[in-house]
Amino acid sequence: GGKGVATSLGVIVALDPALGVIGLLAFAVVVALSRISALGSLAGTGAAVAGAWLWRGEALALPSRIALLCICGLIVWRHRSNLQAMRQPEEPDE
Repeated sequence: GGKGVATSLGVIVALDPALGVIGLLAFAVVVALSRISALGSLAGTGAAVAGAWLWRGEALALPSRIALLCICGLIVWRHRSNLQAMRQPEEPDE
């Protein structure tokens, strides 16, 4: 688990190190607050992609921004079972 997210972070850092920092900060904050690494991975990737389109749009070429959007889509797809589990209410322990 996490190999795809780590590889994606490497791609993001290679494309734009500032976006890597944004993604890592979002990941750290969400994991610190929720203690759920899958949620942190999704937040970090989403923050990096949002930063690519909103903040670094002129500094980062359109093909790179589209690639980041695809990476984010793949990470969401791979975490779909985690997302579904997070939506289910917890059953009380007996």
